[in-house]
Amino acid sequence: MSSIHERSPGVWTLRVPGGTDPVDGRRITHTETFRGSERAARKRLGELEQERRRNPISGGNKPLKAVIREWRAQARHADSTARNYDLAVKTIPAHLAKTPVDKIRAATLRELYARVEAEHGVHRTRLVHAVISGGLTYAWRQEWLATNVAARVVPPAPRRRRSTTPAPVELQRLLALTAERPEIYAWLLVSAMVGGRPSETLALRWSDIDFERGQVTIERALNPVGGGIKTTKTDTERTVAIGAKTVEALKVWQRAFRARARAVGVRPVRDPYVFPGPTSFDGAVPCRSDLASKRFAKLCRKAKVNARLYDMRHLVATTLLSQGVPLKVVSERLGHTRGATTSDVYGHLVPASDQVSADILEAGIA
Repeated sequence: MSSIHERSPGVWTLRVPGGTDPVDGRRITHTETFRGSERAARKRLGELEQERRRNPISGGNKPLKAVIREWRAQARHADSTARNYDLAVKTIPAHLAKTPVDKIRAATLRELYARVEAEHGVHRTRLVHAVISGGLTYAWRQEWLATNVAARVVPPAPRRRRSTTPAPVELQRLLALTAERPEIYAWLLVSAMVGGRPSETLALRWSDIDFERGQVTIERALNPVGGGIKTTKTDTERTVAIGAKTVEALKVWQRAFRARARAVGVRPVRDPYVFPGPTSFDGAVPCRSDLASKRFAKLCRKAKVNARLYDMRHLVATTLLSQGVPLKVVSERLGHTRGATTSDVYGHLVPASDQVSADILEAGIA
């Protein structure tokens, strides 16, 4: 029920019920402060009541920030994604965050993206678009919006990064540098042969290595946020083969790991990490992602190789595809749930594989 209250001479508080929030069921009350006579205040109260009847509360009245929060709560993004989205939300101007989603226009988003790109770059702009688009898509699916204006706005395209995938000869230089360091040597070989994501390699335990069969099982990954353990990016487990050279490198490192633990007077935990942190002599704690990246960058500078740690994964794909290994086999090794993902990223290498097939056919027929 509407009410009017005089807070001080000539200052009135007007309250008009606005219905029930469609999401959490809370009662909503519109409150306004009015200055003037009692007659004018009551007239304004009547106007507010008419406005509420013409525009009943709905999900479309919810501010953008609230809708984004509800979307993210039900989406349950991974920690690394959530961290990026937290940054994106902070980038959205306060006035836009408070704007009801049904009042947001495509032109507003275009202006926002242009400003964010100028101030923070393309990557941040794309994050802001992902958050706003996600929230508005959620509102549209809840039937709070008749249309999703974010779908009409195209964010700036990501800048193409020049490929830095190391050539086999460059990998050989890296391995030569670490030949007397069994842990680093084994880590480089596993990274270059298995094709796992860096976080998956760091999360390997010795129980994941089958020396007899020459296989590595990948079933978990290191969480870059906080350093905990999580499932793989695709929530799947896979087993990949490794060659005799990699098996031997792992055996050498395992012996060295045990000897190092004895030297400092500790016993390895029941199932140690294959590549533990620098002070984890018992293997209870894996090496951090940031430390592994810095370690690899230092090696690359010394070997004069222009590459990132993640590029070791690309090396696996490019080497196998260029040698004619079927796309499906490469996809399974990389841990892609869909072959289309592998094709989208590395499809330009398939023609080279097809040329290998042509050469084989010609050699057998001609």
